[in-house]
Amino acid sequence: MRREAHGTDARDLAPRRGGGRLTNEPRIRASGIRASGIKAAWSHAARIATAWLIASPGLAGCEGLGRPIVDERPVPDAGMPPSCAVHPQCVPVREVPEGAFDVPAEAPPFAPPADCDGDRVDDALDTCPGLPNPDQRVGACQRAIDDCARLQRGELDLAGADLRGCVADAPITLMGDLDLTGAQLACASIALRADAPARVLLDEAVAAHAWLRAEGPITLSIRRTTADASWISLAWGARAAVEDAILRDSGLWLDPRTEVALDEEPGPAIAVVGSSLERVTLYEAASERAARARIDASSVIASRASLPALEVLGSTVVGSRLAAEALSLFDAELTASAVRGDLVTLASARLFDVVFDRCVDVRATDAELVDVDVPACPPGGLRAVRARLEACRLGGGVGLREGELVSSVIYGAGPESAFASNDTTLDGVSFCDDVGAGRIVGGELRCVGCGPAAFQGGAAVCVSNAQITERGCAAIELAPSCE
Repeated sequence: MRREAHGTDARDLAPRRGGGRLTNEPRIRASGIRASGIKAAWSHAARIATAWLIASPGLAGCEGLGRPIVDERPVPDAGMPPSCAVHPQCVPVREVPEGAFDVPAEAPPFAPPADCDGDRVDDALDTCPGLPNPDQRVGACQRAIDDCARLQRGELDLAGADLRGCVADAPITLMGDLDLTGAQLACASIALRADAPARVLLDEAVAAHAWLRAEGPITLSIRRTTADASWISLAWGARAAVEDAILRDSGLWLDPRTEVALDEEPGPAIAVVGSSLERVTLYEAASERAARARIDASSVIASRASLPALEVLGSTVVGSRLAAEALSLFDAELTASAVRGDLVTLASARLFDVVFDRCVDVRATDAELVDVDVPACPPGGLRAVRARLEACRLGGGVGLREGELVSSVIYGAGPESAFASNDTTLDGVSFCDDVGAGRIVGGELRCVGCGPAAFQGGAAVCVSNAQITERGCAAIELAPSCE
């Protein structure tokens, strides 16, 4: 049914131009999900082992509403009787477990082992802690002792140095760039500081159970390096540039307590490019001046981030928890993860089995969201343009333009909870009783269902220029045109 209307603008959606995708493939009536939706879900099955679609049918026949359809309605489906078999159930939005984003702020997330080098001799008794020496042979670690002394004297050319077990907790002042290319840093504990800009080159180095702290305008250049169970602390304007590296069970801790160096060299305080992060924690302590972090073309697995600002570009994130006041995902893929942010930007991003901890301002453009939960947003808090949302649970405060919403639930959160769409296809969507208001302009509605109390009993919904191809929601079918 096409509803002619006088007003077609949606004031709560930013004006954009573009074409929505309309499909006419047959409906699989046993599930209420279009064939294209099932194929899309199957294509991602290998990546979404834990995902579960919410389109489990709740029987809600679309016939027998007892209320007429306004205006003449064409007979759809090549003359077959109009019907829609099922709707997604009105299940609540999933919640993130309490404490999921907590990051210890005062100590590493891992404890140093008592026998760091694994030679079965406790470090307190080991003659060469950091270097395997089960026989406790005298002189076995003489080179490591000498190289550690060179570092403490302020020497800068330490390429290939053996710094295993080196302890230099009193900050060493750098008078220039420090070259640690190919260095061995197992079980090392080293603190560096600088008053003028300096670089520390960690190229093809190896670190395990290491602790490295940089204070002042220092840039740690970590390239082609493998770090296991290691701890990197950046303070007072220090930065880290991680490229083509592997970090496992490690942490990057950022504590820019003052404004030192942040204006001298533009760019993120933590930049990860072409690297693999597995069970890694990225954290910024509270400070007067916040920095930002960027992850580009990298793989992030089972990791945590708690930062004021985080950009994820062209990366794959799996089983992780990302928390940032400003979180941006550009051409990135996020799977089986949790998100917390005041401003979340999704541009050409793909989200599968993702739960949002809260919704303040979420913006999605040319994005794909499958099995995603977003709690109630303020009016217009979730805005999507040319996006496809499938098997999603949305709390309300939703604005869609020129996209698709398939086999999903608008749960709602009371009278202030609103839904608005412009030129959007709604296919197998359920509006639950707590949805407060609705404004639907253009697009196509296929078997859209609603609870009896949705839209305040049908008193707070309007529809203009929308084509309803199958029965489903009397409140929408009888709604007046949007003025």
